[in-house]
Amino acid sequence: MRALLNPLLFACMLLPVATANDYDEAIDGDLSDQRFNPTCFDLEVGINRLTATQQGTASGFPLDRDYMTIIIPPGLVLAELRVTAYDNPTDPAFIGFQEGTRFVGAPILITAGDLLGGHVYGDPDIGTDILPAMNALPGVQGFPVPLPAGSYSFWLNQVGAQTTATFEFELIRETTGTGYCTVPPNSTGVESVLIGFGSPQLAENAFAVAARNLPPGEPAMVLASRAPGFVAMAGGSLGNLCLGGEVGRFPGTLMSDASGALELPIDWNELPMPNGSTVAAVGETWHFQVWHREGTGASHFTPGWSVLIE
Repeated sequence: MRALLNPLLFACMLLPVATANDYDEAIDGDLSDQRFNPTCFDLEVGINRLTATQQGTASGFPLDRDYMTIIIPPGLVLAELRVTAYDNPTDPAFIGFQEGTRFVGAPILITAGDLLGGHVYGDPDIGTDILPAMNALPGVQGFPVPLPAGSYSFWLNQVGAQTTATFEFELIRETTGTGYCTVPPNSTGVESVLIGFGSPQLAENAFAVAARNLPPGEPAMVLASRAPGFVAMAGGSLGNLCLGGEVGRFPGTLMSDASGALELPIDWNELPMPNGSTVAAVGETWHFQVWHREGTGASHFTPGWSVLIE
């Protein structure tokens, strides 16, 4: 059967298109200055980088403002929007966004109430996720964080001296379940992350767990239990075991990839237990965790993740 185009993606196909994952105005051309015809910045799972320049005039009016539309595909969410570079130490700039594939409202008439979110950003924001700050701007409509699937149009504005800024849009899969239990940073210098995604429906049997921020190229194992728990530095590891009761291990040894990530589909019909596999049941909550080696030869754990089966 012929697949139908996602209407959001089709709408973006009608706009000027930026290269997926990485767009630099100095290399790829100026972003659109037309609010009804923004450049479409195509996003994929992972880090999508945008470097853009805006400039004002001596009289305080923008000489170059930028408009772009992002499409977050179904099943994905925008987890973070980080400012990673900003070259104007004296003049802050503004970023705001609305829902849809065009930006509605003349810039000189826009108020916070016309925006889902917005933020005056500058040097102090370098290295930080500005989504929470955009959501906290007084008067904005507000939005859920992480930002769900849909189309959103952004407005980048500067009324002062020329500014070049780099942003990282990080897309991840929409999560299913809840994270719990903290662990110390591993040998990468940061805390590992564990999420679950897919369907919680037993009948669909389409759930998976994914870890990131692991030491690259190291062996790992996925553990499961019906109960949460806490054992500090379990088995001489550098982390905490966040599972309780009977703890099972999925067969086989996984390896984290070059980016420190791994993924495992979970079969609700074959969940490991110490004395063999078991079948999950509707109404049960299952808990997962990843044990992994460190680059030093020691071992560590990710945080835990739990999901209620429906």
